[in-house]
Amino acid sequence: MCQLYKSLYDLKHAFQTWYTQLSDYLLSIGFYASKLNTSLFILSMGNDIFYLLVYIDNILLIGSNLVLLHQLIQLLSLKFKLQDLKVVHYFLGIEVHPTTMSIMLRQDKYILDIFH
Repeated sequence: MCQLYKSLYDLKHAFQTWYTQLSDYLLSIGFYASKLNTSLFILSMGNDIFYLLVYIDNILLIGSNLVLLHQLIQLLSLKFKLQDLKVVHYFLGIEVHPTTMSIMLRQDKYILDIFH
């Protein structure tokens, strides 16, 4: 039991260290942390805005300018090991459906999965 606790503690500590490094880096490149959600970071560049959401070791990065979005991904990949999964379709139980002017978020699949 003691070894299991130590392993779990080490995992938690490793995540906290990684999150602190990520947070510090995001703040250093111009993001600011949301006051309502500690896992949400926001970057405003002129008329463009970017949102970066962290959940455990998953990052969702969306923004209003595709060219700058790719530059941000490249910048982050210089500091952290990333795997760009391109367009998001499903994240944390939420289906993502982009439209021409917005993004529609739905949880139909998540709710049906719970019922089954």
